[in-house]
Amino acid sequence: MSIDTRAQRAADGVHASARGVDPMSQIVDLKREVKTRQRTGLVVTAAVVLAVVLGAHSRVLPVLSQIEPDRPCGVSLVS
Repeated sequence: MSIDTRAQRAADGVHASARGVDPMSQIVDLKREVKTRQRTGLVVTAAVVLAVVLGAHSRVLPVLSQIEPDRPCGVSLVS
């Protein structure tokens, strides 16, 4: 088999596979992939924000519990 024959068969295979591709199904698949990536990004972002908020809360809460509120002079908490 000559190189020209093999090249022609390869080209025929490429053309045949290109004819078998449905552009609409490819567009639908690409749109689905974009939505999946957007959702994944949203979930990752929400997880990072939640981790930051919980981390800040766990670090600030003990500090806030040690602070005593300011009381004006001469005012008693007991009536």
